[in-house]
Amino acid sequence: MAEFQAQAHACLAGLLGAQSVYANRFVAAEKGGQETQLETQLGILRAVRDDVLNGRALETAHTLVAAEIFDDLFDQATHLKKAGYHVAAASLCGAALEAAMRDAAPRHNLSARATDDLSTLNQKYGAAGVYTIVRRKEVEVWAGVRNQADHGHVDQFTPEDVTAMLAGVRSFLPTLLG
Repeated sequence: MAEFQAQAHACLAGLLGAQSVYANRFVAAEKGGQETQLETQLGILRAVRDDVLNGRALETAHTLVAAEIFDDLFDQATHLKKAGYHVAAASLCGAALEAAMRDAAPRHNLSARATDDLSTLNQKYGAAGVYTIVRRKEVEVWAGVRNQADHGHVDQFTPEDVTAMLAGVRSFLPTLLG
């Protein structure tokens, strides 16, 4: 029973996240008697299987994977900035933000084409009321820093601008992807 519970819980946490409703209910079911535990936990696993087969759980898994990828990109950008490569950090941070906005668009009922740049995506999000005008202006500043970095206009922004960009984008993404 312990082996089954450990494997099932690890599978749920890996697929849907350790704090998912399914994982939490699975753990909570361990408080009942052994027969009740098994019955309840098998029911939870059947519900997860149903959600996976119908594509509902895959959205959650996709979001977790995307968040992990974007987090890795920000770690790389932060490392580049600390190593003195603020231009590369700005470019990578902007690319990660653009990819995250494109990825999150369907969750906000927006269409995003592969050719949409960061400014275009920002306009779509702003027009749809996904975030405030202040946030929209902030994203436009980040897009400007990224654009200047990408085009080699290194005298148009400072390392401090990149530091602020990294901090702002990192705090913004959980809201966007959430």
